[in-house]
Amino acid sequence: MLEDVKVRFAIDAPPHMNRHRLSVRDENGSLLSGPTAERSVDFVVRPGATLHVEASVPSTPDRNLPGRDERAWELRAAADAHRVLNLGKRAKNGRGTAIEITVDGAS
Repeated sequence: MLEDVKVRFAIDAPPHMNRHRLSVRDENGSLLSGPTAERSVDFVVRPGATLHVEASVPSTPDRNLPGRDERAWELRAAADAHRVLNLGKRAKNGRGTAIEITVDGAS
């Protein structure tokens, strides 16, 4: 019997930005985590499980729009898997909305 896989999502976001959101659902649409702005999220799933990840950040300040930049990914759980997900815009003045989500346990 295969061991369950611990999946960790670690979010690296600018210190000034606490309005990012991350949601994770399984293949049946059940919510595993989120929507949350926590810096890390951990949970355990079976090997090979499909994870649907959705993340969003505020629009860049210069766009003057109330919307959000959003993105979705489909990942597969595996004990030795690793992936980095990127979203948002980087800015030279440090006021960008870019976040980096490091995923251990799925790719």
